[in-house]
Amino acid sequence: MAATIIYFTIYTFCTLIFVLIGVASYHSVDPVAINSNEIPPKKDELLDVSKWNHAHGWLWISFSIMFFLTGIIFKFTITHYSNEAIQVCIYMLLVGLEIAWIEIRHKMLKRKLIIKNTLSTSEKNLSATNITNNYNDSNNKSDN
Repeated sequence: MAATIIYFTIYTFCTLIFVLIGVASYHSVDPVAINSNEIPPKKDELLDVSKWNHAHGWLWISFSIMFFLTGIIFKFTITHYSNEAIQVCIYMLLVGLEIAWIEIRHKMLKRKLIIKNTLSTSEKNLSATNITNNYNDSNNKSDN
């Protein structure tokens, strides 16, 4: 019984972290990113910042609900069925599918809400570097 209480306590705290991320994303004024290494789009690159943030906030909140329900199902099945290795594999598969669902929805939102003619930050930096290099080359030729 103590193991079950500890399991649900830890699992609930993990789920609440995802809920808090979702609420913070939902109420954010600036555009948010869903991936940790992703640079969020600028405000002028989005059609509607509030739709972008609300959609990403709901993604996190719905993920936390699915994550919590998966944990409840896992705890029930692990105690009632004998093959624990298969149960763990199924659990990992379900969580992986939930994460894949988030990525698919994020890409759909990018296609729907990002303005098509804007350059990404890396493309802007690259074009700015090319302009600077071309300017420096033309100045060097005129000096000779």
